[in-house]
Parts: sequence; structure tokens; C-alpha cells
Amino acid sequence: MTRSQLVGSVFLWCIPFMVVGQSSVSVEAPGYQDYGFFYSKDTWIDGAERTRGLGPVYERRVYPNGNEFLALRPFFSRVKSEENNRQLDEYLWPLAMRKTFRDEVHWRVLIIFGHDFGDEDNPATEEDLRTRFWAFPFVMTGKDVEGDRYFGVFPLGGHLKEFLGKDEITFVLFPLYNRYTVNDLVTRDVLWPFVSWTTGGPGRHFRVLPFYGEHSEPGVFKKRTVMWPLFMSSQYTGKGAKGSGWVLFPLAGHTKLDNQESFMLFPPFFRWSVHEDRTLWYLPWPFIQIEKGPVNRVVIWPLYGHKRTEVLSRTWWLWPIYSHEKLTRVNTVVERRFIVPFFYVENRWARDADGHRTDLEAQSTKVWPLLYRHEESGLDELRLLDLWPFKRTAGIEKNLSPFWSVYTVQKKGSQREDSLFFGLYRRKRESATVSRSSLFPLFDREKDGARKRLSFLKGLVEIENEGDDRRYRLLYVLRFGKRETN
Repeated sequence: MTRSQLVGSVFLWCIPFMVVGQSSVSVEAPGYQDYGFFYSKDTWIDGAERTRGLGPVYERRVYPNGNEFLALRPFFSRVKSEENNRQLDEYLWPLAMRKTFRDEVHWRVLIIFGHDFGDEDNPATEEDLRTRFWAFPFVMTGKDVEGDRYFGVFPLGGHLKEFLGKDEITFVLFPLYNRYTVNDLVTRDVLWPFVSWTTGGPGRHFRVLPFYGEHSEPGVFKKRTVMWPLFMSSQYTGKGAKGSGWVLFPLAGHTKLDNQESFMLFPPFFRWSVHEDRTLWYLPWPFIQIEKGPVNRVVIWPLYGHKRTEVLSRTWWLWPIYSHEKLTRVNTVVERRFIVPFFYVENRWARDADGHRTDLEAQSTKVWPLLYRHEESGLDELRLLDLWPFKRTAGIEKNLSPFWSVYTVQKKGSQREDSLFFGLYRRKRESATVSRSSLFPLFDREKDGARKRLSFLKGLVEIENEGDDRRYRLLYVLRFGKRETN
């Protein structure tokens, strides 16, 4: 037997004693167990009771308020909120999911979708009768708010209700024939999009492409197209915006209203528009764009661009390499910087009644593929490595990122936890006087006030001190101690 075989045999022989010793005579804190990346149980720094196993594969966290997180990566994960009566289950993310909210259920498997809007067996409202099933893009079926069933097989035919923003849709051998309704408007298409007409409203909509098309709404506008897209004309009759326009594609176009005027040359490439409070140039589009007014914008694509509005400020260089944006909402200010794909940072501040930034609420930093850091609600997390090149994505965070997070640090107040290689090395500080560290299976060290414990090979040799009291353990089960007196 070689030396390496001998060492391996000894270690395997010791494992049962390590387990028995830890389970029967362990002096670790109640509820705390540490077997490296194989298994661990403790209280996370946000108060959740946490159990982990097989490195990043298994994790379960149960919070004091009843909320729960469960993962068997990469096969399954669950986020459950007792407070909001919500639950999200994901299977082999992003292949399948099931989401519930009260009695409402929404699920997906690849491109097959289902949605039950409530408990149709015991409906409290008409909305509870609605169901929807869509095997995109072929089969669509469900029930409307009155409980009436609808069905369609694309492109053969069918009759659908409350679908794609339409009240009803009827189609036969699409695009041969299609009919849909929105409120009182009924639109029919024959060989869509070539022949179409709408009835039921005060306006008129009709087209036979490419020969002729007309769309009008009394007192607002009237638009025509002849040999589309070669010639288009429009007349506007609304209050404060009367006038007309035309486009002779691809040569020129002109629009003149009471409050604006536009000239186009080789549309859409060259354009000059003057509005009451806005001026716009394309010189040519999309390479050079200049806009002044409520929106101030300069684009010299792909070298430089900036956009300024009342709520948004965005600047970029060498699109899409570098960009910086600042978003001002009612109660928050969000600032982001990107150097694609290597660097990303986002900060979010609270905003007071005077519009000034106050407390920093959250911040994220990513240096791809080396590290990711996120701080929010007092919890500061650092992760090395981070192979996902984009922004923080919930599905990645729950189901995949633990596989490449070889080193993690989590801090909250005086608490801190370090983990290397999925628990091979751990260090946890609960307070200034309570801490633990381990390098599985070589040693464990624990400090709890005046009590200190040092263990080798999970109890093969263990020394514990508490004041003048000293205790020892050998071979996992033999224990003895000595008390010194002055």
C-alpha cells in the first residue's frame, strides 16, 4: 500500500467517528453544524435558519416571518412569501416556472404558457373564471370572464377571446382571413396585411396594399396612401394642430401644422422639424441626430451621444462600450455606469421633498468576470467569481451564480461570514465576542465570550477552555477535563 492510499484509508475510517462524535458529544452551539461543503446548518446574518449541502447544490432558508427560500441547483428553486401569499417555483431555469399569487396561477414550460386567474371551482368574482393556455404559436385556448370556452389552432383557424389586447379574434387560414374587435370597433383582414377595413366607429379605416389606403377620424385627422410606400398624405383638423403633410418616398416629404413644420429629404435619413418647444435634425439618421427642447439629445453614432430630460440624463461613448445614466424619480435617484461587458456600477439614493439626494439605499458593483458586490438594507455581499456578464438577474442569482462563487463575504452590522470553495473554509463572526472558523476537515475553532474551543479532524483531538475550566476530547468519544484552582 502506498503512502497516499494509507492516508486515504485512515481518513475514510475516521469519517464514521467524526459523524458520531459530532452528533453525540458535540460542544458546538445548538443549531450549528459544519461539515464543510457536504453539509452545514446555521443562522444566516439576516435571521434565517439556513441549511446547505453538497456545496452550492442544496440550500434552504426559513425566515422568522415564515418566508422561505429553497434550491436544489440547477434543477429547482422556490421563493415563498407568506406575507404576500406569493410563491415562485423554477425548474431548470429558465426552462420552466410556476408562479402563484393568492388563487392565481401562472406557469410556463419552454414556450407553452398557462394562466388561471382564480379558483374557477369556487369563484369569488367573474375574473376567477378566466383561464388561458398558449402553446406558442400554434394552440390557444381558455375561458373568458363569463366562463365561455374559446379555442384556436394557428394558422388553421379559431375563435379567441380577451387575447393580445383584443376583445375577440376570429381567424381562418391566417393570413387568409382575420377578424378582431376592440370595444365597438370591428376590423377585418383578408390576406393580411394587404386588405383591411374597420367598422363600428365614427372614423374610417380601409386599405388595399399597395394600391390605396385610408385612415380617418372626424375632427382629428385623415391619412391616405397611394402605391404604398411611394406616396402618403395627411390632413389634420384637430384644435391647435391643423395642417397637412405628404411624403414622396424615397425622395422628400413635408408637414406643416399650426404648431410645427417638418422637411424630409430621402426619408427617413434627412429631416428638419420645428415645433413650438422642440427642434429636431437628422443629418443623416441614425448617425447624426440633434434635438433641443424638453428633450435635449445629441447623437454622433457610434462615437458619442447624450440625452437629457426632466427625469433622465444619459451619456455614452463608443456605443455600446461606455454609458452613464442618471434617473430621477419621485422618491429616489438612480445612477448607473457601464463599460460593456467588464464593468457595471449602480447607486440608488433616497430623495427628499426638495429634490436633494439623501441616504444611499443600495449600491452594486460588477467587475466581470472577477467580482460582484451588492449592498442594500444593511446587507453587504461580495462574490468572487461572477461569470454572468450582465446586470443582477434574479434567476441567475437563485439558480446558477453559487456554482461559480468560489469566495463570498456577507456583512451586516457587526456580523460577517466568509466562505471559500463552497464551505471548505468558513469564518463567521456573530459579534465582537462570538466567532467561528473551520477548514474542513482539518480544524474548527470557536469563540463564545470566555469559552474557546479548538478541534482537529472534527473531534479527533479537541481542546476547550472556559475560564479555569479545561476539557479535552480524544478519538471523538473519549472526554476528560481538569479544573485549575488558585
